[in-house]
Amino acid sequence: MRNPVDIDANVHQSQTLKAPHAYPNIPYFFLMGGYGCGKSFTGVLAILDIYYTYNGSYCRVGIGGTSQTLLRKTLIADLFKVLTEAGIKYQHNKQEHTIYIGTIEYVYISLSDPDTVFAYNFCIFIGDELDELKQETAIASFKAVQERTRIVCPDGHPPYAIFMTTAQGLKGTYRIVEDLKDKKIPYVLIRGLTKNNTTLAPEYVKRLYALYTPIEAEAFLEGKFVNLYTGRVYPEYNELLHLYQAFPVKDGEKVYVGQDFNSGFSKAAVFVERGNCIYGIAEYSFNVVADAPRILRKDFPSQQIVWLPDASAKEIMAGYREEINEAGIELHMRNVNPSVTERILVINKLFRTGRLRLFGTMKNLGIALKTRQFDDNGEPYKGKGPTAPDHICDATEYALWHIVQISTTLKDLKDLLRLKNAA
Repeated sequence: MRNPVDIDANVHQSQTLKAPHAYPNIPYFFLMGGYGCGKSFTGVLAILDIYYTYNGSYCRVGIGGTSQTLLRKTLIADLFKVLTEAGIKYQHNKQEHTIYIGTIEYVYISLSDPDTVFAYNFCIFIGDELDELKQETAIASFKAVQERTRIVCPDGHPPYAIFMTTAQGLKGTYRIVEDLKDKKIPYVLIRGLTKNNTTLAPEYVKRLYALYTPIEAEAFLEGKFVNLYTGRVYPEYNELLHLYQAFPVKDGEKVYVGQDFNSGFSKAAVFVERGNCIYGIAEYSFNVVADAPRILRKDFPSQQIVWLPDASAKEIMAGYREEINEAGIELHMRNVNPSVTERILVINKLFRTGRLRLFGTMKNLGIALKTRQFDDNGEPYKGKGPTAPDHICDATEYALWHIVQISTTLKDLKDLLRLKNAA
């Protein structure tokens, strides 16, 4: 197989590129890869391979991801960089979400809305991070891709799809593969190990293995289907190790408030960062959210307060601008919440590495961390009422994820998230 830009592919990238040529009658190819193994860049290489194979004839190719925005920041950004460096001309229509390279049309779409797939017919489809979607969405999107990837390629090659993802337990991709197996539909599954990406330093890979439990390493670093989500959501929490004696918060110290919303019992959790450790110092259940800024400022009169609400509450927060400004609180509103997988990962890694401790006064959070379980679908349990553990846990996740992102002393955990999102 020819490579138009002379890029050295690692072993699993090469296997993924060669497989459709070697097995023309197999319609589905899966690269189950560890974080940082080069999954998304495999998509770039596949795009280039399709261009080099079919340029001169019209061919429409779908590129799917969890969102168009994320695709533009990752896979497509890498593609444009390679095309520019190689001197290959392309046309990008942001409004139509299309890229033309020669005579090949690439259409990038969000797999979060399976209905968008039905607007097109494809010869080839390339899907990135299928397992980052909710299980039911992943299955629905795969079904849509099955139905719409149906045009024979210019050389007579049957239509086919390539999916690159890290396994998030026995979730969407696992169910899809098992269904193909049951229906005796042929497919190719390639495992991409993080350590086989030769651009990563061996010492860095060793640090990754140290951060993960053995079963997490099998999923996140070795591309295996394993049951990650049974039992407790936060198994690394141990109150014998992680409870800490309360200390006074200093004047001018920055406190981070994660905020969940529910009518009559909006839960909040407050944290400070000192040195290379984060301390949980207070928890709240606000009867009326409008009272929260006043109560927080009363309890932290001389501190910097950073409020980190649930991203789905933009409209709610917009109604409290006056109260927030009067209290001198810094509001951080994200467009979307970080993924549940990332948020849980952050908490467990902080506990595992001894860099998260809780004041003994945070009794509700302590109980929630000990009792929150995964449900039968492998999702963190969602309950009803003020004593359900998910509310205070969600508030905690919003705050801790933010702190790790901006911290200068938690670089290894920040790198872990960056590696995951750039994989």
